[in-house]
Amino acid sequence: MQELRLVAVSEDGSYLVLATAGRGTRFTLPVDDRLRAAVRGHFSRLGQYEIEVESPLRPKEIQARIRAGETAEEIAETAGIPVERVRWFEGPVLQEREYMAQQAQRVTIRRQGESAPAPALGEIVEERLGKRGIDLEEVEWDSRKCEDSTWRVRLSFSYDGRPYAAEWAYDPRRRHISAVNEEAARLSSLELDDPVDDIVTPFVPRRAMKVVTEPVREEARPAPAPPPAPRAEPPPAEEPAFVREVPRQEVPRPEPEEQRET
Repeated sequence: MQELRLVAVSEDGSYLVLATAGRGTRFTLPVDDRLRAAVRGHFSRLGQYEIEVESPLRPKEIQARIRAGETAEEIAETAGIPVERVRWFEGPVLQEREYMAQQAQRVTIRRQGESAPAPALGEIVEERLGKRGIDLEEVEWDSRKCEDSTWRVRLSFSYDGRPYAAEWAYDPRRRHISAVNEEAARLSSLELDDPVDDIVTPFVPRRAMKVVTEPVREEARPAPAPPPAPRAEPPPAEEPAFVREVPRQEVPRPEPEEQRET
């Protein structure tokens, strides 16, 4: 790379005259906002001027997209600019997102109508994650701004090798927070005495019916025999009628004929 040195400044101060070592070729360099920022050490301003020239996105638009949850890589790809130039503007916005996530964790969770002191969202979530045996140092809190000026607070963690994410809707003006998905409800709902998670065995009633894989075929059963008819009692024996005994009379026998002739 050839080195240049400053030779002169134009009378109106609009450009500089530069030359190579010795009596070489001379060059003119316009004195614009980018050069002034570079001389003063305002490199963030210099990046802003370059982005305004090379990209249709203004710095405020880049910051708004980062605030809404986009990454520097995604913005650089869609805008067609180097990712390093986008990162010049993401620092303050990422700090704002971290701050809103911290504020959401301080919101107290209580049942409707209760006025007694209540635990904060962060305390409830840490307690229930601890019951699962999850390392609290590995969980990540983040937030993003929605179009209605509310925020979505997101908690990311891993359990048993699987990623999980819980999201809450947070209104910083009302200091109100509510669960958006089921994982957030498991971690913060006061209606669950024992939060349901993957390591809890589903409740099985005591009188559970046995599950069969094939339909039960009812075999034809013989019809039950009718109950035996009551046994008829024999009629009581009638006493024999009283018979009067008649004395037997002697009947005279007929004489033989021979005797009758004499």
